Amino acid sequence: MRYKSLFITFLLFNFLFSSTRGQDYLFGIEYLTTEDGLASTLTSTLTQDSKGYIWIGTSFGLNRYDGYQFQLFNKENNGLSTNAIIQSILEDDSGKLWLLLEEDGQTALYNIFDPQTAQALPLAQYFADQLPFPVQDIYRIGQILPRE
Repeated sequence: MRYKSLFITFLLFNFLFSSTRGQDYLFGIEYLTTEDGLASTLTSTLTQDSKGYIWIGTSFGLNRYDGYQFQLFNKENNGLSTNAIIQSILEDDSGKLWLLLEEDGQTALYNIFDPQTAQALPLAQYFADQLPFPVQDIYRIGQILPRE
């Protein structure tokens, strides 16, 4: 019994008089804006590719962030179908980015963007108009099922 009360006293002493301090932060947060080169603060999607680049879909095109600066890819310079909002970005096994662009909240356009050439092609043109189905027949899950 005496050892038990001695042990409890020892624990209380250590708890009360030990220096307790919160852990230092594990990472810093940096806010990136248009002043840093981001095309728009209205971002709709982002992904990190296999090379470590961060790709950001905005209302003015596709942005690539390498940790230091942004590069903008858009309709005028890189062949995107439109400067509409990019809703999704997916990378395939060859490193190409599949982009879903939405105009007017309705029309879905699909572009395949090649980071090596910095050029985008519409889905049908990418497959040399040899798709076994019309591009309009492609539906996103969010368009079929009601959103929660």
